Amino acid sequence: MKRWLALALVSGGCDIVFNADRLDDPRCKADDEDCDLQPNVTDICPADADTEADDLDRDTVGNACDPDRNVVGDRITLFDPFLDNSRGWNAQQGAWSIVDGAWRTDVVGDARLELVLDSGARPSVRAVFDELVTENNGRAGIYGVQSGSYLTCMVAVSTTGQRFVRIEGFLLGMERELTGSGPIYIQGGQLRDGSLYCRAHHGDDPDVQVTSAPIGAVQLDRFGLIASSASASFQSVMLLDVP
Repeated sequence: MKRWLALALVSGGCDIVFNADRLDDPRCKADDEDCDLQPNVTDICPADADTEADDLDRDTVGNACDPDRNVVGDRITLFDPFLDNSRGWNAQQGAWSIVDGAWRTDVVGDARLELVLDSGARPSVRAVFDELVTENNGRAGIYGVQSGSYLTCMVAVSTTGQRFVRIEGFLLGMERELTGSGPIYIQGGQLRDGSLYCRAHHGDDPDVQVTSAPIGAVQLDRFGLIASSASASFQSVMLLDVP
């Protein structure tokens, strides 16, 4: 059984995370996706440039990607920089291809790419995308599936260009406007008290968050990347085990 605890996305360049041109920077290597001179295998947050000092609860998961920065116990169990499809991602809708170390969909419609969860951990998922082009209320994010029901955390763009942090699924539909500029970080899922949340911020700005009332544990079979009325380039995904 799997419990979805957190999902996150980032949009930005190599100085914050990495992009398709990261190999032009000698610091940005395949084994150091965030260009912080710390190899992915020992990095406390492989897709976010930070250091050991940026780990408030000292559980080896950096503050930038820790679902709960004040509780010890989280650990990174998977980091996929999308250099190839060795993890076995499956296209469910739309056309997907790996281009310059990113899963990309150019379909302006519905596109979904899935990965089956094969462990008993309660996963937290953090993904990165450096490109989002939308039309007609487009959106992009990550979703989880429980017995055919979808739970989605996303960035949604209105026809006027406003951006929103939105969570949908399990009879929920909540959003808050996201303002600012620069890289977008988005994270969501289920907190330890049972509430569902979705939060995002631009660069170093404070989080904007939507949160539900506590519900029962959400157990997921698989998760994936999603784009609707949008094209997007997803740069990486990280899986964390959250006790």
